[in-house]
Amino acid sequence: MRRALRALAVLPLLAACGSRAPDDTPVLHLVKPGTLTVCTSVPHPPYEAAAGSPAAGFDLDLLTALAHEIRLHLSVVTRSSTAVGSGQALLAGDCDLDANGLVVGTGLDPKLRYTNPYDTTALTLLVPNGSSIGTLTELNGRKVGVLAGTRAKAYVTANAPKVHVVVFDDPVRLEAALKNRGVAAIVQDLYPNLVLADRGVGVLREKYTTDEQIAFVVAQANPGLYGTVNIGLTRLRANGTYAGIHDKYFTVQ
Repeated sequence: MRRALRALAVLPLLAACGSRAPDDTPVLHLVKPGTLTVCTSVPHPPYEAAAGSPAAGFDLDLLTALAHEIRLHLSVVTRSSTAVGSGQALLAGDCDLDANGLVVGTGLDPKLRYTNPYDTTALTLLVPNGSSIGTLTELNGRKVGVLAGTRAKAYVTANAPKVHVVVFDDPVRLEAALKNRGVAAIVQDLYPNLVLADRGVGVLREKYTTDEQIAFVVAQANPGLYGTVNIGLTRLRANGTYAGIHDKYFTVQ
């Protein structure tokens, strides 16, 4: 059962955004007092590469810095891509926050809410090495793999209705299907597809200007955490920490 922790430790952080009386400090409803517990699905590079100690990946590096900024410890628990993307794990009380390169606007449960966005991305088409496929419409009648809990299925269905969409619950199976030619192509976010292309798994063919924003997810019933996370993200941008983490994963050499 969740316990409410009055976040006295973040008083200096919140004071920067306005004067608040000590008894008006936000209440953080946390699975474990003093700890930000995060649900994610691994591996899902570059967002989540590993959930061990220390955690690795863009999301997890950012969350490590965020937890430090808001004076909490960080704990990472792994769940399926579906459980994280749908919010099931968060609603079940497994964690305080969902992180998995989550795109704003993917049919979020009304009991949940997105934090302020912390990055942008776009959907892309990746085909196996040696494939002559160049566009999504060339895949009519063929199978295209997408990851559960993302907007890829909706995009493919809307823009290429004759394509057979196959939904995979985790990125490992999605990658394996492309390698084994179980699907003719995959559609997912730019950065994960760039990782696969860099590893020689396939070739990028198209980038779709969907201008998607990426955010974390918290419970509607946890406004104190929502506000604190957003303030922490703002501070990480202001002090240069965010830029350093982003450049580590996404700067083109």
